Formats: sequence, C-alpha cells, structure tokens
Amino acid sequence: MTELDLKLLKARDPQFLDRLFRDTNPYLLKMLGARQVYGSDAEELVCQTWHTFFEKIDVFEGRSEIRTYLGGILINKIRESRRASDRLVSEEDPDVIMSNAFTPDGWWKQDPEDPQALFDHKEVGSLIQKCLQGLSPDQRDAFMMKEQEEKETSEICNILGISSTNLGVLLFRAKEKLRKCMTGQLNEGLSA
Repeated sequence: MTELDLKLLKARDPQFLDRLFRDTNPYLLKMLGARQVYGSDAEELVCQTWHTFFEKIDVFEGRSEIRTYLGGILINKIRESRRASDRLVSEEDPDVIMSNAFTPDGWWKQDPEDPQALFDHKEVGSLIQKCLQGLSPDQRDAFMMKEQEEKETSEICNILGISSTNLGVLLFRAKEKLRKCMTGQLNEGLSA
C-alpha cells in the first residue's frame, strides 16, 4: 500500500473508497463462497466487515494490504456468526413448511429431483462437506484458503494471525483428518 493510498483511505476519499469497494468486495464474497456463505448472509457479513474496518481505520497502519486486513476481519465475522447460529434454534412452523411443499390435496407443488441423479451429483460433495465439518474452524479456514482459494502462505498467515510453522501444522492436521475421514467413509460405503 502506498503512502498516498493510506492518506486517501484515512481521509475517507469518496473516489478511493468507491474503487476500494469495487476491487475488494468480489474477493470478500469469494472467501464467503468458499465457506458456503451466500446471499443475504454473505452481504451482511461483508457489511459488518466494512463497518469494523472503518471503526478501526485509525489504527490501520498500511503494513499489510487492505484486502488481507479485511480478510482477517471477515474470518472473525464468520466465526462470530457461526457461534451465534450454533446457539439458535429454528423457529420454523412445520405447517408452513408442509403447505409450501404440498398442495391441499397432498401432491407435490414441484416434483422432487430424481433421487438417483441427485445422489450421484451430491454423494462426493456431501462426503467432502461431512469430512470438512470434522475439522476445527482454524484447520478448515486454513485448508480452504490454501487449497480452494489458492492463497499464498504469507497471506493466510496474515489473515489468521499465525506463523508459517503454525499454518503448516494446521494444514498437515487438516489433510490427515480429511484423509482418515474420507477413507473411513468410503470403507463404510463398501461394506454396507
């Protein structure tokens, strides 16, 4: 980040901020997509990220790229959101769910997908997702950034606030857990 960019940022220059939003928001949304956060939830987390960034703008020294700094804030917002949603209990009314799915005489409003085709397409994806859920949040974030988002080690370390050694340990453990989970799930499927 140049000295001029830092001055424009701290002065909250409208043209600089407009360019910054347009350049950075796709990156933030890609990070959220990699963690399967979409739609209004993703938009809300991006807004919260920018809000926090502007609250802390005076302490931002420009030693890292803005998008790396924002990525770190976003990771923390995702964690906060997950912790909050883990505490929530669904309040959906089963009658509403059923009336949305079926006509009054008991027929599907929309035919369900062919179960075999759905199974074929989702089987591997759901197996991977199931195994990813077995990772700790730090392992999952490190793995997704490295393998899916193809981020550089230094950028991941900046976002997560860890050393490269710690990142290596997280990635090793994540890959080992995924390997064991995938092998175990596949063996279960073969023996069933």
